[in-house]
Amino acid sequence: MLGTYTAKEARMQQYLEKVRELIKQFQNWKVRQITRDENFEVNALANLASTTDVASDANASVIHLSHSVLDPDVNEVNFNNLTWDWRNEIVAFWQYGIVPDNKKKVYALRKKVARYCLKQGNLYRKMFGGPLAICLGPSQMEYVMREIHEGHCGNHASGSSLVRTLIRAGYYWPKMEEEAERFVAKYHKCQRYGNNMHRPAELLHPVIAT
Repeated sequence: MLGTYTAKEARMQQYLEKVRELIKQFQNWKVRQITRDENFEVNALANLASTTDVASDANASVIHLSHSVLDPDVNEVNFNNLTWDWRNEIVAFWQYGIVPDNKKKVYALRKKVARYCLKQGNLYRKMFGGPLAICLGPSQMEYVMREIHEGHCGNHASGSSLVRTLIRAGYYWPKMEEEAERFVAKYHKCQRYGNNMHRPAELLHPVIAT
């Protein structure tokens, strides 16, 4: 729009031409870039089709684009497979009653889904002695950890403390401890201002006592 970059892809060029036609209806207009951190949900939605493959085509959810500004006469123009993550199996069970073919897997699934509940399309984990915690997918984990780690709740705590803060804030996903430890370990500020490791510059050699 500003002419800084050139649209090379054919469909992107069509969108660009359509937008340029629409802005003629406005006397003044302004384009402002929104970073991914400020708009992580839209960014995650835009990258769903190019992330991981769907594990089960039978249980895959799809997004139907019911209208396109380029093809107004077409009702359904495209669909993209959603990223398969740990929540899909549980949501498919609660919404449609979909279970595996194996009896052992069915028993394990029924035992696991008893810890979750589905309310208004959102999956929640039943926490012991606490409120329901909303379950997050891979596209939301890092953003929530960074927001709590350095944002309004932030104190740049360790991995275990970060997990407890996440649970108190009402979030949950499997392997929270591993993800939090990995996040803190590679966080630049925490490593830069952390305590120095007083280790010797060379290997220690055993000395026999006199």
